Amino acid sequence: MTPQREKYEAFLLRVPDAPPFVQPWYLDAVCVGGGWGVSLAEEQGEVVGALPYFLKRKGPFQYVGMPHLARYLGPLLLPQRRSPAEELKWYERLLEGLPRVHSFEQEFHPGVENWLPFHWRGYEQSTRYTYVLHDLYDPEALAARMNRSHRRAVRKGDAHLHLQENLPLSDLRPLVEGSFRRRGLAVPFPWTVVERLHAALEQHDCHRIIAALDPEGRPVAGGFFLWNRQTCYYLFSGVLPEGRRWSAGIWLLWQAIQFASRRGLGRFDFLGSMLRGVEEKNRAFGARRLPYFRVWKYTSPLLRLLRCLRPKP
Repeated sequence: MTPQREKYEAFLLRVPDAPPFVQPWYLDAVCVGGGWGVSLAEEQGEVVGALPYFLKRKGPFQYVGMPHLARYLGPLLLPQRRSPAEELKWYERLLEGLPRVHSFEQEFHPGVENWLPFHWRGYEQSTRYTYVLHDLYDPEALAARMNRSHRRAVRKGDAHLHLQENLPLSDLRPLVEGSFRRRGLAVPFPWTVVERLHAALEQHDCHRIIAALDPEGRPVAGGFFLWNRQTCYYLFSGVLPEGRRWSAGIWLLWQAIQFASRRGLGRFDFLGSMLRGVEEKNRAFGARRLPYFRVWKYTSPLLRLLRCLRPKP
């Protein structure tokens, strides 16, 4: 273990709200095709801030991007170092520790509410949204916050579906691939990365593959969920067409929310989406909209042009 990694791991033990995506073992699993590093800010030998990054190279370009299946990265500070003045100071220090690259693109975790130090150094920003359920401790109150159509969908699912809390990963794959294929899309992440991540999460006992089974016991919907000390995250899912007759997708998410509540977690993060239909479905659970930042900078005009020509996420 390198001294830098050892310092980073010790720092994360003191940041209880750090999302799982920034953990070194998580980055080891998903940073395929490049390597990850971390900029550290220290004061008198104490690490007070960190900014992990995924470093890649394509042709002549070296750049920082987002790894597959890591929704949030961005700067992290110790809770006691998050006053406005200290935040600016340490973000500046973290920026100084980043490698020189042709471009930088990251989606910051929602805990980052101030990107001014990045703006002052020429970075740009767009606001994105996720939806989050808070206070999961009262299942009856959670059910009351859902809109009526979702409550009807859950009742329909209760009458026909069964829950499996540990679906094998191999059984989840056809559900996910089928869902994307019906929309004319390819799965936006390599399944080899899913397998690597699944193996890493099993070692830390912080994820479940939850499925909805039809009356014959066949999986018709499945989702991949993970958590840290505070929050359950909905990473991805798949639903077969025959599952829609029982509202299997909505029923599955409600089961996952209840699962998170039983584990004593306080929040459920839907991890987006910006798509209208998905946003409406997530909001209908009673979740609150929460902004987060996508921050980028190009030092190569050619790379900026090439990135502008690609489809927008």
